[in-house]
Amino acid sequence: MRVVWTEKAEKQLNQIFHMIKKYPNGILVIFLTLLSLACSGNSDIHTQLSDSSFQTLQLNPVFEFTESDEIAFQQINSVKSNNERNIIVHDFRQPFLFMFDEIGNFLKTIGREGQGPGEFQQIMSFMITQDQLWVIDSSANKIEKFEYQDTEYVHVKSISLEKDESAGVLLGKTEEGFLIKNRYTIHANRKDNPTEQSISLINENGKIVRDPIFMVPIPEQVTARGSGNTLNAGKSFGNRSLLAFDGTSQVYSLWTDSLSIDTYSIEGDHRYAFSHPVEPVRITDEEINSALNRYDKIFHADLKRQLPDVKPVVSNLIMDDRQRIWVELLTEGLGHGWFCFTKEGEPLYKIDIPMAGAELQEIHQDRVLWNYLNEDGAPTIAVSEINIPEI
Repeated sequence: MRVVWTEKAEKQLNQIFHMIKKYPNGILVIFLTLLSLACSGNSDIHTQLSDSSFQTLQLNPVFEFTESDEIAFQQINSVKSNNERNIIVHDFRQPFLFMFDEIGNFLKTIGREGQGPGEFQQIMSFMITQDQLWVIDSSANKIEKFEYQDTEYVHVKSISLEKDESAGVLLGKTEEGFLIKNRYTIHANRKDNPTEQSISLINENGKIVRDPIFMVPIPEQVTARGSGNTLNAGKSFGNRSLLAFDGTSQVYSLWTDSLSIDTYSIEGDHRYAFSHPVEPVRITDEEINSALNRYDKIFHADLKRQLPDVKPVVSNLIMDDRQRIWVELLTEGLGHGWFCFTKEGEPLYKIDIPMAGAELQEIHQDRVLWNYLNEDGAPTIAVSEINIPEI
């Protein structure tokens, strides 16, 4: 028999359970979570989701593009668009960004390899705010600022970061400065002391305003030993933290084993946002064997003992330009797709994934940006249009 949570107490127990899993020794964290839940005004529990909970929206393919004589993609990390509908692409293995027009024609690269102003050694992430483009270089520990002028991005400022570990992932921009998920060191074999990474607020001079605002656990790690060798790696089918900034004052956070979302303000105030009970998909024997085959056979037995029984239910999380929450779900009841919720957790829409392995990067001005590997194995960007009704 399937049990659907309907009482406030059961919701609170669910939240506490997930906090215990994240922070096995975090008694203080659990206490603060209890206090936060008790004080929160949002105490509704949502019922079991089904297909009828969502309005299915149709994607209309517009165009796609891949490498050409002018450009060569290697490992696409992120794809975003500006208000002019130019498409900006970050290839993790290249020290510059690619810029395309609104129909996918290559325009130019932004930045170049080097150590000077507007130059990069290792781009970690980028974001677009109005007419500004901000790019983090993790090797040079800096942020480069560009402004959109006369159809191109012009370099205007270099910002040296006060702390080396700050050169991580840009989450958003506030009046006070940048929200950044910092870099971290993995200690996969220290199971009694899980490593976390901090989210910090850094001002436009590179100085730390608030560190940390809050902490999130690192992706689940696995340790295996065999024939005198030790392997520390990301856990196959492991869970991780996902974050999305609403563009104003709140960061939305979840741990991928459940559809349970919390929020953090830029001052660090922590509140429960919403949750829905969903049933995870079990891992098949074929999938287990495929995961183990990526490693040397001497580690297989140890790795297999540490494999979970089920897959994460959430694969990705984004906030669109109208502050709607989109999550990529893989569940028994709903299948695999992207599902949209209000910030209060009310289910709205569903879109299907248009091609195998496609990663949704952004929903902006009713356009959806994807990246995937085409039949030839080449990194490819696809653009779809979608008609999203007003709420």
